[in-house]
Amino acid sequence: MNQYGHYAIYYLQDPSNMEIFYVGCTTGPGTRLEDHLKKWDNLPEKYARIQNLLAVEVFPIMVIVEENISDKLVALRKERELVQELQAKGEPLANKNLMLHTWKIGS
Repeated sequence: MNQYGHYAIYYLQDPSNMEIFYVGCTTGPGTRLEDHLKKWDNLPEKYARIQNLLAVEVFPIMVIVEENISDKLVALRKERELVQELQAKGEPLANKNLMLHTWKIGS
């Protein structure tokens, strides 16, 4: 969590082709990229993409789209909107289906 407890919306980008492959929301943008680099999660596409980059000693780019969002529901809504926007542009998001499923309840 950042010092203020606020949320940030971000995406991960492949520096080899500039494709955006993941959108996230976090209270710890300073350590979140490191977490992505170290940990397996329920998104095998994202994990494989990161591992392929690391194999050639390249790191994904983390771009903060918006920060200092104090309300969690607002932050999650903005995350969902960014996923939808990028998906409409054809970005190969690893979390597109997960996001849509997560937001079926209470959206």
